[in-house]
Amino acid sequence: MALVNSVHYEFTRKALEAGRNVIVEKPFTLTVAEAEELSAMARERKLYLFEAISPLHTPNFCMVKESLKKIGPVHFVQCNFSQYSSKYDRYLQGDIAPAFNPDLGGGALNDLNVYNINIVIGLFGQPTATQYFANCGHNGIDTSGVMILSYPTMTATCTAAKDSSSPSFILIQGEKGWIHIPTPANEFGSVEIMRQGKLTSYRRNAYESRLAHEFIDFKDVWEKKDYKQMEAWLERSVEVVKVMK
Repeated sequence: MALVNSVHYEFTRKALEAGRNVIVEKPFTLTVAEAEELSAMARERKLYLFEAISPLHTPNFCMVKESLKKIGPVHFVQCNFSQYSSKYDRYLQGDIAPAFNPDLGGGALNDLNVYNINIVIGLFGQPTATQYFANCGHNGIDTSGVMILSYPTMTATCTAAKDSSSPSFILIQGEKGWIHIPTPANEFGSVEIMRQGKLTSYRRNAYESRLAHEFIDFKDVWEKKDYKQMEAWLERSVEVVKVMK
């Protein structure tokens, strides 16, 4: 069942109260207080609570994380996930779908940029400072925007748009080379690495569906009772909410 973003917290809480393990779609919650409460509930009850952020579970993402030291130190990261929404024309005419309703947790940040931010935090950890610059529509919703994440020796820009389109990509720039993901952040379908003047391309994801790897990971963690891994993923989910809010 598809749920609007604003009720992720409510339905997840009810499931945890009923003793159920939960997989919740992005964004995890809309407030830090909600995220921390759900995390605490899962830990207290020893239940499994997963956020479905598919690219973080792909072999391509793991290879990028392992390759950072080869091109580092990294000083700049650019992420762009922009696609003209099929509902945007309706929005301009006053027909507001949940994806463009601020009361229901819509907007470019929650719908698209959440992937960029998850990837940056998954690779580099928590930033020291953040700032969001949004282009807002007639009802105040962010139809596009840029989140800047600052680190001691690095800056990351996360761009997302539902009101316009462009090639989507991730580019990681280091002193010894660069890493380019020429696909939208939710796909992470291929990787190009430039190092010592040599460009190498990789496609290590094993399945056509971008969702397969994450569900295999969830299954493995549950079967092996690897609660520490679940807690690590849960901690990242809470960290991302803190950055986005």
